[in-house]
Amino acid sequence: MRDRKMDGVRGILVGGFCAFAAGCGEGVTPPEPPPEPLNTPLAAHEAVAMFDGLAAVLRDSTAPVMRIVGDTVVSGCPLAGRVTRWTRATAEQVGDTIRFAIDQTAVPDGCRLSHAGLPFTVDGPPSGIRDQTTANLVTVANGLDFLITGEIVGTLRGRLDWRLDHRFGSCDIDLTLSGGEDLSSETQLFLVGTLCGHEVRLEVESELLLTEPPEAMRAPHFHGFMNGDRRQG
Repeated sequence: MRDRKMDGVRGILVGGFCAFAAGCGEGVTPPEPPPEPLNTPLAAHEAVAMFDGLAAVLRDSTAPVMRIVGDTVVSGCPLAGRVTRWTRATAEQVGDTIRFAIDQTAVPDGCRLSHAGLPFTVDGPPSGIRDQTTANLVTVANGLDFLITGEIVGTLRGRLDWRLDHRFGSCDIDLTLSGGEDLSSETQLFLVGTLCGHEVRLEVESELLLTEPPEAMRAPHFHGFMNGDRRQG
């Protein structure tokens, strides 16, 4: 003989399970699946934000260092991942002229960062992005200070793979220094070229007046564009 009480208990349990799982009965809307990743290009302001964010990572002297081998430094990114950097820097002085040369390559690997409110994950091929910058500087006494004149030439080229929310893509970088041919006056420097398919003109901050004598410049004050401050012009 069938137990009516047990049938009632089973009905309550099944009904409760259906309500909890939101999978029984009509009128229940299943949750929307996450959006499919979209291969869409970055807007100009997004490209500049990624560029600035990665530059900030590269010049962060407080970033945790994971490994140093010769000219290679592997450091951590703010949120996750790492960036590997190879740097070759030379400095030589002939008379009153000092020549600095920087050849630096940076390769991010799952480098997660946030800049201008945008969360990026940045990767790079083995070639990464390469900064080649040369400065031929002449020190001239200017009262108690030393005014540095001369010229700076350089390029910043390479490619990055990026992810922003549910979007992803690649970013080609081809930038050349403009305005550094004559530093005898307060000439503003710019990186000009293409960034992620956008024509850009990025202002480079430059300190040309030092308060240290030329002898102190044996430890270069010049660090290349990837490590220098800059803002959009």
